[in-house]
Amino acid sequence: MVVIPAGRFVMGSPPDEPGRRDSEGPQHKVRIAKPFALGVYAVTFDDYDRY
Repeated sequence: MVVIPAGRFVMGSPPDEPGRRDSEGPQHKVRIAKPFALGVYAVTFDDYDRY
């Protein structure tokens, strides 16, 4: 697992970016209020069942 820190960032690509798709906008500010942990590897149903 890795820790995603609290903070702010801009999500999305600018309208004038070459190769931009409509699904990549509009740009907007995102705030992560509290840090959290995220798994690095996918967990399959078999993995979960073993747990």
